[in-house]
Amino acid sequence: MDSSPRPSASVLVLRCMRCARSAETTTTDDASTAGMVRISHNLYYCERCAKIVGYK
Repeated sequence: MDSSPRPSASVLVLRCMRCARSAETTTTDDASTAGMVRISHNLYYCERCAKIVGYK
């Protein structure tokens, strides 16, 4: 059995729910550093779409 520790971060792909623009981040990064605005759990707008719909 492999007793090596698991990685503390994993890669996430954040996709805008309006225009489908995507950005890759890690679980330790904030979504805003990738230009995404978190709306709800696993729901994101990109900065552009967030401004268009009035969320930001």
